[in-house]
Amino acid sequence: YVRNANLDSVDYFGQGGLGYRFDPRLTITSGAGYVRNSRPDRIDVTGLALKTGSDKQNYQLSGSYAVSEKSTSTVSYAYTQENFDNSTAYLSTSVQNASISQDYDLDRYLRQTKLVGSFGFSRSLTTISQVSDYTATVGLLRKFHELWGYSLNAGGRFTQSEFVSTTQQGVSSTVSNSDQGWVGNLSLTYSDESLNGALTFDHDISTAAGGTGATARTGVSTSLSKRFSRELSGNFGMGYSWNKSDQNQFSAQAIDERYLNLTCGLRYDFTKDVSLEGNYRFSSINYGQT
Repeated sequence: YVRNANLDSVDYFGQGGLGYRFDPRLTITSGAGYVRNSRPDRIDVTGLALKTGSDKQNYQLSGSYAVSEKSTSTVSYAYTQENFDNSTAYLSTSVQNASISQDYDLDRYLRQTKLVGSFGFSRSLTTISQVSDYTATVGLLRKFHELWGYSLNAGGRFTQSEFVSTTQQGVSSTVSNSDQGWVGNLSLTYSDESLNGALTFDHDISTAAGGTGATARTGVSTSLSKRFSRELSGNFGMGYSWNKSDQNQFSAQAIDERYLNLTCGLRYDFTKDVSLEGNYRFSSINYGQT
């Protein structure tokens, strides 16, 4: 931004959390955060481009209870509100997420394996749209070798959408749509003394921050970190995601964006207190509509 002084700004963020264990079986955690980000070349965590600054606040509350030595119940709630500098192109978006899950230790049948079931609800609101998504999944979390592990979750969803649609003649009407499909996540991990890696695939409904609803997101990513010596270490990552929504399916406007992300870096620790690190990042977004 050296050549564009009009983009100069001071950005800041704050994040805090509190956890309390009432007894050996019950734990409550909470958190809150605020972020001011004015960068005009931002990319959302879903892979959607956000070409404007924003103010974002988030709050979380969750609790877990050990029903038995082998089973734990977890309930969580999160709220996010984001307001954008370019309010004509990007709509203020609020998102609520709630979930309840139950896990059970299957060590008696499969070593180092947990069975996990969950129900989730999310609602994304803007001034012209509302998207409600209900999901139910079941999965396994297992470490099948000293070095290898995986997690697998799969299930179904039911999504209800409402949008305010305006014709070329300026007539506004409310469009409703219901859609069902599948959701899933698969992650394979490897870890030894010097090498750590992960390969992840996921498919779900995600909020299109600043847009007019939500998007069906399919993504695959991989990460690798290697310690070459006590002082020198490196990392590499690659991710690809596809955000897709037909008009009035999950969003009032059609979405078709494909995002490729590459990262790599090296770190050298001179002492336990002093280190030098260099990183490179490449991002590319293909807008299918244009």
